[in-house]
Amino acid sequence: MDNTHYYKGLKMTEKNNILPNINRKDILKARKYPYVFLYLFINEYESMETLNESQLNLLAFANFDSYVRGKCTNFDSNITTGGLISLIYSGYYKKIFNNTFPNIMEKWGAKITCKITKKASTLYKNHKDILEKNKIIAKTLEEFTLLCSKMTEFNKLENEYINSYEINIVNKYIENNINEFASVDEMNTQINDYIDTAIEEMEQREKIIIEMEKKMVCTAQNKR
Repeated sequence: MDNTHYYKGLKMTEKNNILPNINRKDILKARKYPYVFLYLFINEYESMETLNESQLNLLAFANFDSYVRGKCTNFDSNITTGGLISLIYSGYYKKIFNNTFPNIMEKWGAKITCKITKKASTLYKNHKDILEKNKIIAKTLEEFTLLCSKMTEFNKLENEYINSYEINIVNKYIENNINEFASVDEMNTQINDYIDTAIEEMEQREKIIIEMEKKMVCTAQNKR
């Protein structure tokens, strides 16, 4: 989910720290699936006009993750490289390549995310002229892919981030500091259509993966 445009219009507030209500049972159910857990909170923020510092940084993390994994692009399909360049071209890098976001990530324990955002910021400054020039030229997926193939330093950072899977660390921070992000409804009175649908989708994916693995094992055994 791309919350970039939504994020731009938000203001940070600490005085009016209104926390969304989230069912305790939904939090427990979502824990098995990292992205279901993350977006249990992110989805709540879509209806809020103001967010506190922790909520804003969690939203920034979700968008950063989406860009690096190639989920947010100007093209019709997801791509496997160029996430950081897409982040730069969207203008969203201004929310990430600063002192606040990486320092918050370090505070939350996501040290690799902190390191990568700082390195990416330095790379952007070093290659700013080239990137700005090619922003006008790279209008198609093929042209964009060609540009990414020349900027291998960004690709290395993307791979390091994806392999770190620090979403688990971020989610752990949320659980340990839940009052920064939401108010837990112990009576479970909130209506949430997202959680059951998201978990069902994840369970279906798991079944597909298991079936594919079984077929691969059978194929390998038959070749012996």
